[in-house]
Formats: sequence, structure tokens, C-alpha cells
Amino acid sequence: MASSFGYFSDEGNNEKILRESFRLLMQEGLLLLDLPNRDFVLKIFSQ
Repeated sequence: MASSFGYFSDEGNNEKILRESFRLLMQEGLLLLDLPNRDFVLKIFSQ
């Protein structure tokens, strides 16, 4: 998924991605998310 999670303005779309990701996992599978610190990113890009 790279960094595609969390960029939708509608939280419902983020939820859909998570639900579909979990649906596709093998039994006992893991979903790992590498997410940037939101506040840090906003601070850097708002300067």
C-alpha cells in the first residue's frame, strides 16, 4: 500500500481500505502500516 493510506479527505474511504486489506489477509496474517507523524509532516510543509 506504500503511503496511500490516510490521504483521503473522507474518513470513510480510509475505513474501506482498512476493511478490504483485512479481508484479503490470509488467516493469521498481519497488516503492517508505516505511517508518517501527521503533525510533523503538517509542520514541515506549512513553513
